[in-house]
Amino acid sequence: MHSGEPEHGVGGAGAEGMEQGVPGGSGAAVAPEGRYYAHTPSPGLQAVKKNINHISGVNLGLRVSEFVLSVIAFSLMAAADQNGAVFNNFTSYSFLLAVNVLVVLYTLGQIIISIMFLVSGKATTKLYLFITFGCDQLFAFLLMAAGAAGASVALLINRNGVLDDYGNGCRDGGITVFCGHAEAAVAFTFLSFFCMLISSLIGVYSLAPYLIL
Repeated sequence: MHSGEPEHGVGGAGAEGMEQGVPGGSGAAVAPEGRYYAHTPSPGLQAVKKNINHISGVNLGLRVSEFVLSVIAFSLMAAADQNGAVFNNFTSYSFLLAVNVLVVLYTLGQIIISIMFLVSGKATTKLYLFITFGCDQLFAFLLMAAGAAGASVALLINRNGVLDDYGNGCRDGGITVFCGHAEAAVAFTFLSFFCMLISSLIGVYSLAPYLIL
């Protein structure tokens, strides 16, 4: 005769094994300690997220610098006027002024938004970071193009006989003040470009947690 105890033990073990194998059972629902089924950020990405809060102040400082530099650039160019020589006589100078005006408006908006995030303590959204990165790239390119175009015109004016209207150059043509204002505007445009370039690099760093799995 066979006793019922072995059968009970085997049956119990089998039932326990089946319970662990069932997808909805307790064995499958509980993950091993230290492991996760869903994607979780690595320690490196978590450190990046913490550092983003620390560099918010640096980014705000860059925005203020871009704003001030572009204000100086377009103010100098708008004030460049001597003996009939004005900025709107030159397409490149007009383009430089227009770009700096756009940068002033853009950076002013960024300054206001950055202050709002810092005061409220809220984290920046993914959509905001992507839009900001794209705009930074665009305005960095425009500033570089405007600075290069303005520098080429300034060089041509300073060369004797290159331009018909001011062929004698800045000094002999009597437009030294105009040339000085225009050249200073070009220099400040390049400075604003470098600040915008750094802002775009910070944007890449801020997007890292969303781009790296």
